[in-house]
Amino acid sequence: MSAGYDFAWFDNTGFKSVDIIPPGGLEEDTETGEGDYQADNYSISMQYSFNLGKYKTRLKGGLALEQRFYQTARSPLEDAIHSGRRDYVYNTDLTYTVDLSKRIQIELGAAHNRRFSRGLSPLVAQVKDYSRFETWTALSCDLW
Repeated sequence: MSAGYDFAWFDNTGFKSVDIIPPGGLEEDTETGEGDYQADNYSISMQYSFNLGKYKTRLKGGLALEQRFYQTARSPLEDAIHSGRRDYVYNTDLTYTVDLSKRIQIELGAAHNRRFSRGLSPLVAQVKDYSRFETWTALSCDLW
């Protein structure tokens, strides 16, 4: 079992899509403003190892929470996306690994990520909330 905490500060800049999209392009992705934020990250994971017949296996699960606090000096009218914004990002993952031999492993995994964004403008949740689910299979081989 492991648990962790870290603190991070991000110095981001917004952009105007008209500066990067050719003339006549859509301006719907414009995000001007101060995207700076501080983040508190909490995580915990557990791993259980066992033998399944002649194979050594591991089952590992993890949970993580990231809280982001946006730091803009602009008013809500000037920066509706960042002013007073708080993000809560939840991540869960589960992996199952089987050692097929001393050099070859196969891993099956799944993860779910979800961000809830809240701010002074209802637009924040509409634009920034998301949910993502992914799965994977990996085959690895130690060459030496």
